[in-house]
Amino acid sequence: MKADGTITLNKQLYEVPPRFIGQSVEIRYDEQGVYVYEDGKEAAKATLVRMHDNAYVKRHRSPFAGLGKEAGTDV
Repeated sequence: MKADGTITLNKQLYEVPPRFIGQSVEIRYDEQGVYVYEDGKEAAKATLVRMHDNAYVKRHRSPFAGLGKEAGTDV
């Protein structure tokens, strides 16, 4: 699972619930969708990310932007 809560499957980007971020999970898919499995049980359905819609989402500045730049420090 990527840090932004997405997975890539067959060149398509899918979003999964944030609780899976940083975890290794089992992914299964069929004609109806893409699913996240945890301990052998279906835990969530992944949502296809529509790049066109995502390009126009208003985002707020991250509270972490610029950290480590004060007083000449690097992070």
